[in-house]
Amino acid sequence: MRFTLALVSALLALPSLFAQSAPKLDSSSVTWIQRGSTQHITLKGDALSGISKVLVTGSGMSAIPVAPTAPAVSLEGGAGGLTSAPINSAQSITLQCVVSPEAALGSRELRVASPNGVSNPLVFQLSDLVELADPKTNTNRSNAFFIPLPAALSGVISANTESDFFRFKAHAGKTLIFDLQANRSGSPLDANLILRSADGKELQRSEDAHGLDPFLEFTPAADGAFLLEL
Repeated sequence: MRFTLALVSALLALPSLFAQSAPKLDSSSVTWIQRGSTQHITLKGDALSGISKVLVTGSGMSAIPVAPTAPAVSLEGGAGGLTSAPINSAQSITLQCVVSPEAALGSRELRVASPNGVSNPLVFQLSDLVELADPKTNTNRSNAFFIPLPAALSGVISANTESDFFRFKAHAGKTLIFDLQANRSGSPLDANLILRSADGKELQRSEDAHGLDPFLEFTPAADGAFLLEL
């Protein structure tokens, strides 16, 4: 009897000893998604293996996990040789995201679920704009990245002294709006946004228009090329 009771107690304790963590989301490869598009997005976090469902608030946006089509191969020194790991792992997962052309614009919360629980949400913005990635080679005026307007641009400022430069063309009398969203999305970035002429002359500057986020409104008097410094 004592042996049986001890065995039952041990079995009852097993789930707590080997309990798995619920999935956790830290970041996404994109934050803006164009309405009417289908694209792959990569989420990073913890405990992301075994994801069985993706939950999205609102209507018009859905996502499913993408099954790996080939292993990711890495090289190891010594006698380790080649090793392979699936594209989706405990630290990352790729989703196929589909947004209806009729989806309402605005924010959506996305969570992933596994047998161990449901993750925290990541917030995505549905927009009519194409999202471009900051190339990270545009740290001076001569290498300014050209932006075909209108567009959404995503990137990272990684140092206090870093400046990223973008160039664009504008038409006389047509008002342009530059709205940087960082602090409002939880980023610690305290950015400055400077509008310059093509030769570098400062025309306008914004710092803390929406919390710590800058905002510029610009109506050129003549057609021309301009620079935006972040």
